[in-house]
Amino acid sequence: MRILALLLSIMFAACLPARSQAPDNRLLEFYASLDPDIRVNLQRALMWADAYVGIADGSFDRRSIEAVRTFQRNLNQAPTGMLTGEQVKELAQRANRIEAAFNYRLHHDSATGVTVGLPMTFVDKSAPTRRGTQFTSQNGEVDLTTIRIPLAERTLSDLYRLHTTRSGRKVSYSVFRGDWFVVTGVEANKHFYIRAHAWGDDIRGFAISYPEEHAKVFGRLSTVMSSDFKPDSSAQSVAQARMNWGNFSNRFATAQPQRPAPAPGIVAAAPPTPQPPSPPVGGPSEPAKGGVSTGTGFLVSSQGHFLTNAHVVEQCRQVGVGVFGNATVVDRDKTNDLALLKVDAVVKGKPLTFSQIGPRLGEEVMALGYPLPSLLQNGLNVTKGDVSSLAGIGGDSRFLQFTAAIQPGNSGGPLVNRRGAVLGVVTSKLNAIRVASAVGDIPQSINFAIRPELAELYLRRHGIAIARAPDAEKPMEAHELVAAIQDAVSLVICTQ
Repeated sequence: MRILALLLSIMFAACLPARSQAPDNRLLEFYASLDPDIRVNLQRALMWADAYVGIADGSFDRRSIEAVRTFQRNLNQAPTGMLTGEQVKELAQRANRIEAAFNYRLHHDSATGVTVGLPMTFVDKSAPTRRGTQFTSQNGEVDLTTIRIPLAERTLSDLYRLHTTRSGRKVSYSVFRGDWFVVTGVEANKHFYIRAHAWGDDIRGFAISYPEEHAKVFGRLSTVMSSDFKPDSSAQSVAQARMNWGNFSNRFATAQPQRPAPAPGIVAAAPPTPQPPSPPVGGPSEPAKGGVSTGTGFLVSSQGHFLTNAHVVEQCRQVGVGVFGNATVVDRDKTNDLALLKVDAVVKGKPLTFSQIGPRLGEEVMALGYPLPSLLQNGLNVTKGDVSSLAGIGGDSRFLQFTAAIQPGNSGGPLVNRRGAVLGVVTSKLNAIRVASAVGDIPQSINFAIRPELAELYLRRHGIAIARAPDAEKPMEAHELVAAIQDAVSLVICTQ
């Protein structure tokens, strides 16, 4: 850990005036001025000091500043967010002391190909397993296992479901991002942390379990291990990959989510601040007069639940769904741009099913929605295309990319396969003008949908059991497909 470089580069912060609560914009500017390696080292030190939970990618945002304030509070000092020279020295000493106590070392595991951090103080025994290598403490209380599973045997989403629904297991945190997941919780009176990535033809990852008495110290260790984890010795670590994506996405920092089109004679709300990492997408709709905007949603339960984008129902005083009238916004997930609506009216449509298998590169898809209603005024619109990538810009695994044409107002609509099963939730399109100015070429047919795994997990969190369409079902002609599912797709109206 290059704490010396951290100390030398940040020490001049002591010369800046201390305040009871420094303004966040001033702090963001200050930390942004530091070398990226320094920001990474600072985040790692805050991890070891049990003040920061996250990936040490050098993206020093408000959460990182709050971690600085947490550390200052732990010192019983004013939480200014601006470290003094003495505080940096104390932080470095604490981090080095804890890291040394763990005897933390990066280890390349030849059985799986992964690189993982090992707390050698606790795991001094190792033995091969069917799927990797098991590292344990002498008394067996601490267990760290590397994992390599062929995708031909089990998909990543199946493994995620197994770990989140296992009987007798209490999951405290879980996140699925299409090509990786993390699950933490308690089972058989032991805490566990699991991280797994789809890599080539395999699933690669690690799992660590430890007793309650180690929970405090091993909680911080698991975040450091996540930052350092490499699915392959030639690959970047999780933190390095995040750093590279952040550098790319900064070129499009002013891009906005695709806003729904305004209804006739009305003004759409101001676009929201983008939540990184987001793809460089098309800008907001042109404003009109009033305070109404529109998008699309689709039925996901027979009780009247509709799924749409979070940005479709942002800043809405009232939300309506098609012919069903007023709807309640049950929940908005801004990070993954999903929202759940509920209508009280009786719905006659059948909830859409989700595909039994994930989207496949080159698979034919259709986008259904209500684009530009103030201009087209022709009801449901259907376009055809293909899945062109299984990730978004910069490899963002929350998204898939498709070529079916979309316009403002398509946001929140379903992307379906030829069997009418959901493969994604339409969310955005590439801003061709912005990208052309950045790379010198005009992109074509680059649109994005939220991956179905994220939508499924989101619905499951709200107690909605989705139905699955067997892959063996015969593909339908376009007109047959539309006739079968069109009653489940509705216009969403947002009144500010």
